[in-house]
Amino acid sequence: MKVIEQNKYYVLSTATPTYWSTDPRKTPDLLDFFVTRGLSESYLEITASYDLSSDHSPIIATVSEAIIAKPRPPHLHTRTTNWEKYRELIRLGAKLNVSLKTSYDIENATNAFITLLQDATKQATPPIAGVAHPVSIPMELKQLLAAKRKARARWQRTHFPDDKRTLNRLSHKLKSKLQEVRERSIQTYITRLSIHDNSLWKPVRTVRRPKTAIPPIRKQSTPDNA
Repeated sequence: MKVIEQNKYYVLSTATPTYWSTDPRKTPDLLDFFVTRGLSESYLEITASYDLSSDHSPIIATVSEAIIAKPRPPHLHTRTTNWEKYRELIRLGAKLNVSLKTSYDIENATNAFITLLQDATKQATPPIAGVAHPVSIPMELKQLLAAKRKARARWQRTHFPDDKRTLNRLSHKLKSKLQEVRERSIQTYITRLSIHDNSLWKPVRTVRRPKTAIPPIRKQSTPDNA
């Protein structure tokens, strides 16, 4: 761990045990993990493989060129939960005259109370609005940007003509690549327009909308020397 901290490595794992000993007195242990450096967590996904029938479960690391969309962890309540409504639902739904004479009665009453709490929370919590998908930046573009920043830092330290030419070459290459990405994005947007979901008419309405002229600010009074 000291070497990992000193070199700023990143440890990837499933945070679950990967080895189960045949001895029941021993605690399951985590033996499998990945050590990376220079890779963003947004492009990595770690999953466990349970296909083997042994006492060891390997893990699989997926490295993607685009940002991996990971599902949000489930939450029973959020910061928008209406707790006053929650208390009212609990008050109306709680049954206090329940028989608790046997273990079966206690188990049923416990399950009913837990269900009441969950249902009340769901009714008092507004649905979460859709989250915008993150913009996926091509890996080649990221590499060019990193190379340009490194070349600029080098030129700022040395001011050598060769370093300046390297910086100009990378800047021009990055600019051309950005233009290609913009043109490809526009082409993808145009090909996805359709008359069936009315997506075709939205940009047309924006273009054909008449522009309102903003008049200059003038005084209503006539100048004295007129």
